[in-house]
Amino acid sequence: WVRVFAVVLATLIAAGLASKRGVLVAAIAAVVYGLMAICWAFARERTVAWSKRHPVLDGLVAVPLLFLALGYITTISTGLCAVAALLAGGLFVGLAAALRRRRGRLQPSR
Repeated sequence: WVRVFAVVLATLIAAGLASKRGVLVAAIAAVVYGLMAICWAFARERTVAWSKRHPVLDGLVAVPLLFLALGYITTISTGLCAVAALLAGGLFVGLAAALRRRRGRLQPSR
């Protein structure tokens, strides 16, 4: 039931964004939240393992999430939401990758 709930929740979020921001933002939300829900619900262990192997690519998920959050919370234009998400997401990805690299160096080797 949890798996079904995750997919239904992603659909409801996309529908909410459609009513607030339009079809384009809703389509992006459907893809982003839908893929995240499917990965979490049906391949959680593989998703976590992939995330550990690819920290920069994993951090890139912040960009569409920031875009969708800005689109939902603010009234600024969709274009400005995209620019802000790209700038903030780039900063976040760099910081996250640096922290993961540092954490990996601090752990004792086996």
